[in-house]
Amino acid sequence: MKSLVVLFALIILIFSVPAYSQGTMSDADQASIQEMDALLNDRASDSVSKSDNKAQTKMNDARSTQKTGFFNNVFGGDQDLRIQQLDSEMGIRLGTFSTAEDRSKIGLAYTLNADLKDLTELSSFEASYSYRLQKTWLEFFVARTTAQFDQITENNPSLGALTPAANTDEEEPSTSLLNFGAGLMYRTTYIQNLIGGEGFFETIAAHLTYNQFDDSFREDNFSGLGFKADFGIHRRFSKNFHFGGRMTYQMASVKIPAAFEGETSSARSLLLRWMGFGVDIGFYF
Repeated sequence: MKSLVVLFALIILIFSVPAYSQGTMSDADQASIQEMDALLNDRASDSVSKSDNKAQTKMNDARSTQKTGFFNNVFGGDQDLRIQQLDSEMGIRLGTFSTAEDRSKIGLAYTLNADLKDLTELSSFEASYSYRLQKTWLEFFVARTTAQFDQITENNPSLGALTPAANTDEEEPSTSLLNFGAGLMYRTTYIQNLIGGEGFFETIAAHLTYNQFDDSFREDNFSGLGFKADFGIHRRFSKNFHFGGRMTYQMASVKIPAAFEGETSSARSLLLRWMGFGVDIGFYF
């Protein structure tokens, strides 16, 4: 009997202890797991938030850089190019150069009439010297233009009638204009966004001019002030040379000295204006 009681007690103890332990460990494990899940969730949220913030910051920086680059490219004045020099025969790179090293330029330009029907009735040759400032170029030029009278100006009736040759195509003499001046030139690279390609750039220039006009019909010499505006698209072929095309527009008010006291300025003046298209080359040093 005593043995049965001991056996029964052992059986009860065997079944009760694991159940108690299992219940106790299960509650602790669940609490620990919940705490670990909460901690991991917090860390994951912080990590995602930090990643989102970094991504947003990078996106904002990229947008800001893009806007700033566009602004500087269009409105920022002189833009520099970095161009690779290649040996076309050997097919090897000779190195790179930057137009930031440009300090001065000598330019030559030849221009014809913008009116294609009378293309050769106006021609001009120009030489210029440009010195680079911080974001602009200070430019000086001198030009010689020959043209038919009606391609460059209109008759002022107060000066008298033109000779018969001026109203016909028979041996009409050409007029000539000598002008010089100074102004500012800007160089940008916005054109590369339109046509692509390495070495392309554009120039915009404005000059004040002094003009001496020789009227072959009346054998009078007119003089006066004016302005010149140029726009060009060019390509840099080497460190010291560019070739390109350009458009020029010029206007000037010229007059002859008064023939008598009290003669009005309008009665002895001519308005010169013309547009031309041509080519130009530049040498940098």
